[in-house]
Amino acid sequence: MRIEAVRSAVVEANFDWTVVEVVSDDGLVGLGECFFAPGLQAILDELATLVVGRDPRDVLPLVELLYVAASGAGSTGGLVLNAISGVDAALWDLAARTMGVPLWQLLGGRSHDRVRVYADCHSAGSLTSLGPLLQVRRPRYGQVDGPTEDLGWGKTLFEPGAETGELDLDEVRLQARHAVDLGFDAVKFDVDVPGFIPRGSGGGTSPHRCGRTSRRT
Repeated sequence: MRIEAVRSAVVEANFDWTVVEVVSDDGLVGLGECFFAPGLQAILDELATLVVGRDPRDVLPLVELLYVAASGAGSTGGLVLNAISGVDAALWDLAARTMGVPLWQLLGGRSHDRVRVYADCHSAGSLTSLGPLLQVRRPRYGQVDGPTEDLGWGKTLFEPGAETGELDLDEVRLQARHAVDLGFDAVKFDVDVPGFIPRGSGGGTSPHRCGRTSRRT
């Protein structure tokens, strides 16, 4: 068995999620994913030249090869590490598929019979869509609330003007109730979204009217 191709695709959501496919010559496909960063697909194309034609089941030697080859470009962190992590995950997934076993069996075995999950309710409103350099952008996958509202299009979250107002506690309650109705018993809200750096009224703190001391996360 040999690696025939390494392919990637970008899913535009709240961030650009880069999906990685490692394809074997017998048609099996392993899937991985990279966190957002500019230029990831170009880096993945370069990494592919080192692994195509090799046995995808040699996961650790292949990943070590990528680290060493990219060491001059800072493979211990940053954008190159993002790309390598996607290939790493895809290789493990492909290895499990070739052996016909769940991936967890290759990673030390199952530790839990059940895993508790929570509903990520974001900041209670519509998802903020961010470009690879944290630019606020108009999402193409859905309708933006208030099409004439100035959301700081093109600004990064670190610039003044990218704030979109205070956390709407009524919307928080509504979203929490909806999650409970769906069967969740735990939820998460990003009270620091939008705006990683507090600069104005939407600076990431809950209003005092919530009945307790405001806290910044």
